Amino acid sequence: MILTVKILLTLNLIAIFYQDIRDRAVYWFLFLTLAIQITYLHYQEVGFQNLIINTSFNLIFTGFILFFLLLFIYFKTGKFSYKDAIGLGDILMFIAISCTFATYSFAVLFVFGLIASLICHLIITRVARVTLSRKRNSKHIATMVPLAGYLAIYYLLVYIVYWLGYNANLYLL
Repeated sequence: MILTVKILLTLNLIAIFYQDIRDRAVYWFLFLTLAIQITYLHYQEVGFQNLIINTSFNLIFTGFILFFLLLFIYFKTGKFSYKDAIGLGDILMFIAISCTFATYSFAVLFVFGLIASLICHLIITRVARVTLSRKRNSKHIATMVPLAGYLAIYYLLVYIVYWLGYNANLYLL
């Protein structure tokens, strides 16, 4: 059963990445199935009580990040609106991955995931601009960051490294 969930989780994360890169939109049910799959894996590692505690603190941490993002948007634009700063899919991804690991591990991985997403997007955008300028093509390079897609690949890599046993138990840190 665990192997089946791991395979489905891998396929789900790849689907989120592919859809977000291709369309800048992801089917909502992929986030729901992602949350169910990672919650099941988390439950198998630590049990129900620790799952609830970890997920609660992770959701609070995610809520603080979204709250400070909203404050930043308000001070920058003068209105409370996530619309131009972050997509609904990104928020759903944040909520789904809040079920992943223990709070300390989650906070560290989440922050590094955001940094890795920024670096990845800057590199991809730079390469795309150079390629398009060589072809003298006037296509517009999308300014929206496929954050959910980048985070999906990042967490897929984290899970693969964990499953191969190359790091400490992320569920207990």
